[in-house]
Amino acid sequence: MSATGCTLGIIGAPGFEREAEILSALLAIPLGEADATLYVEATWWLQLRQGDETLKLSADFAHGQLDWRRKHSSGKAEPVVKAVWGRANTPPSVFDATGGLARDSFLLAASGCQVQAMEQHPLIAALIDKALQDAALSDDPALQSVLQHLHYGHGNSAEFLPLQSPGFVDVIYLDPMFPPRPSAAKVKKDMQVLQALTETGLGDELLPLARAKAGQKVIVKRPSYAPPLANSKPSAQLPAGLNRFDIYPTQR
Repeated sequence: MSATGCTLGIIGAPGFEREAEILSALLAIPLGEADATLYVEATWWLQLRQGDETLKLSADFAHGQLDWRRKHSSGKAEPVVKAVWGRANTPPSVFDATGGLARDSFLLAASGCQVQAMEQHPLIAALIDKALQDAALSDDPALQSVLQHLHYGHGNSAEFLPLQSPGFVDVIYLDPMFPPRPSAAKVKKDMQVLQALTETGLGDELLPLARAKAGQKVIVKRPSYAPPLANSKPSAQLPAGLNRFDIYPTQR
């Protein structure tokens, strides 16, 4: 069972049973259907049961909207890239402490940053890691270059950061789970899955750790309606539609 109370499971499709067994042993997650189930087949996907509703989540870095943004966005035009790069002339190194679906990490890697991303939830991390492995089979040299700049894995950033030397990366990026919306409108289905599986309040713990370890600054992604993370006032903000990026200096 995850920290949010969801039971976890892994199911291997016909022909993928052994792969599912290995993953089950590696993650210490039982085989079989559960509240959140990772389906191991040609393309992995995650299913979440919430009452009478069933949500599905998959990831693809070689096709679809994310790949289109990689090909057609003009580099620093992406808000997350603007926030992380700032006025830098060379790509900063980045640690994404809340890796999630790795979308922002992917865009940062596409801008030239060396990105290390860490995701705490084992099923999300497994799903995204497999999608990145699948994308690495592409014969697109530009995509290959992006993936060489992105290293994604499973781990606990709150345990990892204290072990690092100050300045081990230029920028630490935080995108903690958003607080509830003030309206009754539901977020997108992929975000609903993340909300159901991700603990709230982790960002409050990570902010002081990040400020103590970043070489240049910490960037926090927040909804435009939300107060600053940990009620800590940022030194600057970059509006980005429904969201914003709060910028914090280092704090030794």
